[in-house]
Amino acid sequence: MKETASEVQMDRRTLDAQFNLRLLIPDYRKYFDEWARRSEGTRQRLTCRLDVPYGKDPLEKLDIFPAEKDGAPVVVFIHGGYWQALDKKDCGFLAEGFVPFGLTTIILNYPLAPQVSMDEIVRGTRQALAWIRLRSDEFAGDPERIFVVGHSAGGQLLAMLLATNWPNLDGRLPADPIRGACAVSGLFDLEPIRNSYLNEVLKMDREMARRNSPIHFLPERPSPLILCVGGDETREYHRQSEEYARLWRAKGYPLEEIAIPGRHHYAMMAEVASPDSPLNQAIRQQVASS
Repeated sequence: MKETASEVQMDRRTLDAQFNLRLLIPDYRKYFDEWARRSEGTRQRLTCRLDVPYGKDPLEKLDIFPAEKDGAPVVVFIHGGYWQALDKKDCGFLAEGFVPFGLTTIILNYPLAPQVSMDEIVRGTRQALAWIRLRSDEFAGDPERIFVVGHSAGGQLLAMLLATNWPNLDGRLPADPIRGACAVSGLFDLEPIRNSYLNEVLKMDREMARRNSPIHFLPERPSPLILCVGGDETREYHRQSEEYARLWRAKGYPLEEIAIPGRHHYAMMAEVASPDSPLNQAIRQQVASS
């Protein structure tokens, strides 16, 4: 059997080099600035409800970009930032890739480390999804057609949502509230994270890393899943998606894999937003096929 990352010994220096993307992409700041600029323009052009609370934490809020027609499918986006950075306000531009096609778009914030633990971050995103499902009538969304997209750390959170026992969380929820999902440059095994510099902030022990690693908790009722990694991502990002895909295929679960050549980690956000991108088109096709 192929080894998982948790079983492969990787030294701290190697892991740090794989995860420290700001060193690998020296002009990373221009991407963050571009996201912020585009998102401000999106909020001015599109109808939106900002900072809608779904929980008590100051970061437990949503930005909602509703489609023009009632009962629209809902695309929920979960941002990355290694569970300790970035914000929904920098990701609003993604709505440009979905709202014009009749899809309500929700950009999700969640509590961040070091103020909260990984357990609490996962709990917060589950609470957000439950809120969206149960309150969809407040933004004219279709509760039966909720799709989730996650980038980087958001891919891990997305995969943990897929593995959630929703009726145990809230008896009003169905077993499978997510109709489809897309993880972009996702992370699915937190043991390498725990052994890297990132854990100086996250402060996970082995047990916490394992119980929040989607490779150990595949869903019993799978939604169609898209996995996408940029061609210029580090080897560890490719390995993590390949491992998760292998486990998904072994179960016979519905899976589509997409490669975007010549794109590094930060460039993948534009691929999500661009209607001309194979990734954006695959997400919209997933919605249309539901």
